[in-house]
Amino acid sequence: QKDSELCDLICPQFGDCRDEQFCNGFEYGVQCTDFLEKNNHTWTYVTANFVCDGMKNCDNGKDEKDCMIDEMTTTCLNLRNGVIVPLRNYTRCAARVRSRMSWNYPDEIILFCDDYSDQTNCSDPSRVGIEY
Repeated sequence: QKDSELCDLICPQFGDCRDEQFCNGFEYGVQCTDFLEKNNHTWTYVTANFVCDGMKNCDNGKDEKDCMIDEMTTTCLNLRNGVIVPLRNYTRCAARVRSRMSWNYPDEIILFCDDYSDQTNCSDPSRVGIEY
């Protein structure tokens, strides 16, 4: 991995965004303590758009904890799977996953919230006002 690719808001591969996990002193996504072998992929780090999506990626379900929603919770519609998800500090202003669906298709930026609210109230001041 090149230093120029660290914290550049682009994940080099679908589901592998560890180069974006720790940026400017902030953590984005969830680090699994136990790993789940799923579809020949061992999940050790879960990117923000896979957190609270109703599918357990960490063996211990850490990516699906802290997902309760009440009237005080800021939420959005997750465009990847169409569910309402809570916005947390570790899911706000995270990198958008670059997805290579097939070698025949160009890379695609997958958005998180339908209204871009995940790109607001960033804890990291360097990520405020990110344009796409």
